[in-house]
Amino acid sequence: MKILYALTAILAAMAAPASAQSDLGGASWIGEPAYALEQDGLRMGFASEPAAKEDEYQYVQLDLGEDRRFDKLRIHFARPHGDPARPGVLVPRALRVYTDRNERFDKTFMRIAENLEIDPDSTEPLEIALSAYKLRYLRFVCTKLAPRPEGGFCFALGEIEVLEGGINIAGQAKVSAGSSREADGWTRLAINDGELLPQPANALRARRMSQEPALALRREFRLPAAPRAATLLVATRGVARTRLNGVEVPGTGVGSGFAAADEVVWTSHDAKDLLAKGANCIGVLLAPGWHGGRGEFAAISTLPAVDIGLDRLPRYLARLVVECEDGSRHSIESDGKWTWSQAGAVRESDLLRGEATTAAANLGAWDKAGLDDTAWRPVAIEPAAGAARRRARAIGAEPRWVPAVLSLAPQSGQAVYDFGEVVVGGVSLRYASQPNMRLSLRHGLDADEEGRLVPAQGDGALDRLQALAKGPEAWEPLFALHRFRHVQLTASEAWQPFQPPAMEEVRARAIAYDPIQLGAFQHSSPDVRAVAAELARRPEPPFDEVRRWLLRRHAGVELPDGGDGEWILRAPESESASAEWTQAGRAGSWSAKRASDGIECVATVPEGARVVLELAPGQASLPVVDGVEVAPERGADGVARVLLPAGRRAIRLALE
Repeated sequence: MKILYALTAILAAMAAPASAQSDLGGASWIGEPAYALEQDGLRMGFASEPAAKEDEYQYVQLDLGEDRRFDKLRIHFARPHGDPARPGVLVPRALRVYTDRNERFDKTFMRIAENLEIDPDSTEPLEIALSAYKLRYLRFVCTKLAPRPEGGFCFALGEIEVLEGGINIAGQAKVSAGSSREADGWTRLAINDGELLPQPANALRARRMSQEPALALRREFRLPAAPRAATLLVATRGVARTRLNGVEVPGTGVGSGFAAADEVVWTSHDAKDLLAKGANCIGVLLAPGWHGGRGEFAAISTLPAVDIGLDRLPRYLARLVVECEDGSRHSIESDGKWTWSQAGAVRESDLLRGEATTAAANLGAWDKAGLDDTAWRPVAIEPAAGAARRRARAIGAEPRWVPAVLSLAPQSGQAVYDFGEVVVGGVSLRYASQPNMRLSLRHGLDADEEGRLVPAQGDGALDRLQALAKGPEAWEPLFALHRFRHVQLTASEAWQPFQPPAMEEVRARAIAYDPIQLGAFQHSSPDVRAVAAELARRPEPPFDEVRRWLLRRHAGVELPDGGDGEWILRAPESESASAEWTQAGRAGSWSAKRASDGIECVATVPEGARVVLELAPGQASLPVVDGVEVAPERGADGVARVLLPAGRRAIRLALE
């Protein structure tokens, strides 16, 4: 796989002078509420926000992304103390469990567990046997909250497992809640992270590699008369498609999503013809861009100290100014009056890696006035005042369509198309659909003489679709942006034989861009830019070499060059760092946090591995391991070292 390709700061050549100022006064960044910050400490579980009464309506909800069959639920209670032999804390006194095919739970929901009374002193998980239900949403409603020591009421859970034939399928579910405490180690992400007991939050961040669904944002408003003029100003930290009354605003498809996060770049659009007297609606689909996307760095993000956007959620900033024929003037900004949902068709989205679309996940007429959006949530708000701003021409507003040539005859459900040139953009196609058919588009720059992608996996960019009905359908990924010449279209085995689209039904949507070399890579994180510089210095380095370089630079972990050598752990220079890895079949982890009088560390040492803590000058000569002072051995090189025994070790290094 080509680890990097040059597709970066493409706005620079098209931007207006930096002194140009936007009229975005009053607008705020909006989007999904942020997860709990996980720079240090333990992730303990999910907890609802405090309530005044024990019967206040509180719930947590899982979205499995599509209809799934399951036969058992297993609910584990929160144990921030870390002892599986002790009861959980803030155990709900009574639960109801509902399932449905839509997120609102307002019409077709089914109750699958009724007022389950729970013993707060129990040490066993709660299991609910089902009769092979096949639905998409699960809502766990606490009908009797637990009393809090500080006063008030709430409930907490450690983990929810959704079992299908003994296999837990909850790991990829998206979690929402009536309220969620996102602080002090509590976060809704903990409800399905696979951990039954508290774990170092930083290490868990490294595992969360799945892309998020696209975020749908909406706001309704009324105009007293027909519009005389209307201008929409849009800026994103991510990539957004803005719609008015069900129609996409021309030129907002790719928009300004390529700017670095420390620079607000906005685009201007004429919106007059999309508005009308009376009820109107502005809707936005928002996904990660350079600011928050994983891109090609996902493959090497082995530690959370390298901030490649795993927790950077996209944000939207906009102002719609309308002058009506009756002389009135109206301004609709991105503010707290908007709502959001992640239940739409784009289930996974990343600018470079690709997106996954499930046609059955339909939000209805979400971008038109009159929708019942009671299941939607209030947006998170971040102030936008003081940000540097410049105007840019929207990217992709005038695409060039490139026709395809079928270069590999269909076989085994696959067909390869050649566009005859390297393009940057996406693929649009029409195909004969069957119910629940699954298709994938794999992109690549090269193909062999027979037309097969080289390498077979292409460049790693993959778009996926689950179709809905039988008949002709069209598919064009909304947010993915790839650099390719060839695409391989594959139908899953369940839909063979597959008749691929004819050449005239497949075309590439190419956008204009300026290829900038890696040195100008525009990403929000300095760490990402440091990684890019290292990769540029050593073109096409082996994956393991890059992984070891990242661990050494950001977490103070020195791994041997393959084999079963010695692991060396050092306290990093940064305030906190954490990592986990596997070497020679053995898994280990390391986290370190600076306190006022020392450094607190946690190491996981597997059986059979030689792990050494190496002390730096200025650190106390007697480190404390699991509460006991340990005398280090000083080698011929003068460096003090401590050999760590197997297990989870708490270490404290006092500073001299």
